Amino acid sequence: MSKIQIKYLQLENLFEDYIDTDKDLYVHIDKAYRVVDCNLSFCSFMNSLRSDLVKSSILEAVDTDDKSKFLSLVDSVFKESPSKKRIILYLKDYLGVKSPYKLSYSLVKDSFGKISGIFLKLSKFIEKKSQSSISTTWKAIYKSLSESYAIITITLKNVILTSNPATSSILGFSKDDLAGKDIFDFIDLNKINKKTFDNFLGNIEKFGKASIEVCLRSKEGEEIPMHFSVSDIISNNTTIGRLAVGRDLREQKLLERKNKAYELKLQNQIKLAEFGSMIQGVAHNLNTPLFGMKSSSQLLERKLEKLKNFVHSDQFDKETLEKEITDVMKSNDLILASALKQEKIISNMMGKARQEQNLNKEELDLSHIMEQELEFMLANQFFKNSVEKIFDLKKDLPKIEGIYSDFSQIFTNIIKNGLDAMYNCEKKQLLVKIYSEEDKIITVVRDSGSGIPDDIKDKIFNPFFTTKPIYVKDSKKIIKEPTGTGIGLDNVVTLLKPYGGTVKFITQLGKGTEFIIIVPISKNRKQNLSGL
Repeated sequence: MSKIQIKYLQLENLFEDYIDTDKDLYVHIDKAYRVVDCNLSFCSFMNSLRSDLVKSSILEAVDTDDKSKFLSLVDSVFKESPSKKRIILYLKDYLGVKSPYKLSYSLVKDSFGKISGIFLKLSKFIEKKSQSSISTTWKAIYKSLSESYAIITITLKNVILTSNPATSSILGFSKDDLAGKDIFDFIDLNKINKKTFDNFLGNIEKFGKASIEVCLRSKEGEEIPMHFSVSDIISNNTTIGRLAVGRDLREQKLLERKNKAYELKLQNQIKLAEFGSMIQGVAHNLNTPLFGMKSSSQLLERKLEKLKNFVHSDQFDKETLEKEITDVMKSNDLILASALKQEKIISNMMGKARQEQNLNKEELDLSHIMEQELEFMLANQFFKNSVEKIFDLKKDLPKIEGIYSDFSQIFTNIIKNGLDAMYNCEKKQLLVKIYSEEDKIITVVRDSGSGIPDDIKDKIFNPFFTTKPIYVKDSKKIIKEPTGTGIGLDNVVTLLKPYGGTVKFITQLGKGTEFIIIVPISKNRKQNLSGL
């Protein structure tokens, strides 16, 4: 290995004018690592006067992890036997920010020819290959963003300054058409909730950034849903404008509509399946009074035959006749009672069918709707015969405006969820309670099921999440366990949202789960309704 050549400098005129003002850092140090002199760039780096830096240790500017490397090099240079001509060294400035520098050196001799110190040159180190790679990556990211997102700059008075090609592609206007126009000329403010818009403006003023979903009108008149993230453009600590980056939501909205259509299709299939099960239950419930009518009719026939024979007999008398007629009327009363029971079952079924078809807002008594749903649930034989039922439905609740089918579906889904949870449990008890408190109508549905495990508590309201089994069919039998699609509880959340309603739950493994539905009253009075 060849010996490294050391450059020697004379002490006089080390810091010529061009060095003193050079962007690189130049420092003259003595054998004790103290600063003898330095250029202006090093003064700026350390944020100190030259006079304050003289006699201070150069080690104050060297990062802790690199001090041993630096000392090793300096000591070998003073011995005139260095192992390296230059090294990469991390320095830290007056703020403590670390940066890599390339260090090169020369030995300094005094007027007597003796070595008095080292002249250090420290140049900012940039790894060209890495920097090039980073630059290429950022260019690719920017290109991708600028091709996919609308990017618009606007003044503080909302006048459009510039826009990218993606903006023109989405809206159909050229950048010249857009420049100089008020951004709100293209936004449909009627489709923005006032509170949401006020919050957006407030966040811009307070934090310098905010996001909002709006509808923009294209050149062809199409309403284009977009999500914009807006942030301040700052120069010299002054906000000079705003940058808006917008994402076209048309594909997302289309996908949401398709998902919604799929959910509705799935819900309809479930309703059809439930309708089939309900018809079986209704048929069973109708069969009981029909059997009573048949038996009473047969008994009535025998009594009438007996009465006929009695009238034509020699033993006929008025007192016995009245007794026989009273007995006949009892059988007729049984027939009438059974007929009225059938009429009520059919009336409930037809009334529910009519209400479910009505999608108009009307005045609703949630306690009455719950009462109807519970009565109609008696078509479910498991609910009717196997579950202990505790109902506490307060009368005269404040009425709200809404759609009947929304709340009938909410109540049905929650109750059915509770019934399914108790299917394999020894104790089967369902408590349903509805009451008003302050400005809220509160519905509580508590089951004695298995409870909800901790690892799925945050998932139960997710669409299509279910822990229930599917129908299992083999050659011998069908296992009729409750099935799930995962849209019941998600549907509850969705239906409550327009009313400002919420649903939460309390659960305990092995004990059961309590769902609490809260619907605000004043928000859903007729004069306060919007967007339902």
